Amino acid sequence: MAREKHEEKKAGVKEKKKPKKTGKREKSEKKHKSNRWKLYVVSGEKAGKKNKSCPKCGFGVFLAQHKDRISCGTCGYTESEIKKV
Repeated sequence: MAREKHEEKKAGVKEKKKPKKTGKREKSEKKHKSNRWKLYVVSGEKAGKKNKSCPKCGFGVFLAQHKDRISCGTCGYTESEIKKV
């Protein structure tokens, strides 16, 4: 097989070349917005936090609220809410 391909190349048969891509890629229209400001509440001139901060990681790392627990995405700390029946 390899010889046949080699002989075809010698006979003047050229393989199709892929077109080269030039230029820069197009920028996406969607701009990334930060969700950081959704974690704070502003009332008057004071700002407060909506969620608790992680006791292991410290200030600036918030706990995510789920249906049955709150957890830290950085260290994995979780607090579960025990349902009373």
